Amino acid sequence: MSYYNFRIKDEDDEEMELDELENIYEEVFKFEASALASSSFSSMLSGYATSQGEKMFADDESEVPWYSRQDTFADMYKAVDADESIPSHFKEHALQSFVGSLLMFAGVDIGDEIRKDFVFKYPENDEVEALNAQYKKWETLKRGNPALDFTYEDVSGEMVSLSDYYGNVIYIDVWATWCGPCISEFPSSKDLKARLADAEDVVFMYVSVDDADDKETWKTVLVKHGLAEGVNLFAGGGWESTINELYQIQGIPRYILIDKEGKIFKSQAPRPSSDNLIYNDIQKLRGVSLDRALSMK
Repeated sequence: MSYYNFRIKDEDDEEMELDELENIYEEVFKFEASALASSSFSSMLSGYATSQGEKMFADDESEVPWYSRQDTFADMYKAVDADESIPSHFKEHALQSFVGSLLMFAGVDIGDEIRKDFVFKYPENDEVEALNAQYKKWETLKRGNPALDFTYEDVSGEMVSLSDYYGNVIYIDVWATWCGPCISEFPSSKDLKARLADAEDVVFMYVSVDDADDKETWKTVLVKHGLAEGVNLFAGGGWESTINELYQIQGIPRYILIDKEGKIFKSQAPRPSSDNLIYNDIQKLRGVSLDRALSMK
């Protein structure tokens, strides 16, 4: 019932119908609070909010998946909070688990507002202290804060810093050669670059967090996917790469959007496949109005 498993399904798997999922939770809600002592039960309950998200947006005909639209996470939180079918001894757990996962999906700006609401309503929750500490690590990544600089080697062996490109809108793609979801975004990334081909003030920066001994594989993958001519940096530290620590990266792909003043606009930016979501964010930072941005598609 995790967010990842709920989103990513094998093509050969039969999808669980929403009414079946609802019936499962009807049975779950009959248990007493002592059931939370079971990690599997607790994990299942933790997925309730995302199951509701799927249900809420089941009839949405938008080309952009609901989980790519960060504002939907606030709607999901409100829906679970107002759901009278959830016993009180389970609702607090479901909301706490959801708030704890928001940083990786909705980002700190949206997530922190939801955290504040949860802490206000459930100040005695056992996880409040841990949640506050978790969110505090992301304080430097809030919108308007200075971007956290880093310096890595590019394809030619030159040392390149993020700050070298301040004055431009910078869209950072943190990826690795072994990451299938990362590579699956490359076609959409190329499409986005094509839409912005005349935008000389936009920089697409790809930062590989592969291990140091994978440098040649990295160069090969860049050529294979037609990205070798862009700004490509090799962190070479695997999960210990400094960019992961600076930007609290615990999963990839991860996208970060920096404005022309070198400040963070979104530390958890939409994916290239989000289509107009990321396109309009970039155009906004360029000073292009939304209506004009839409007409330029």
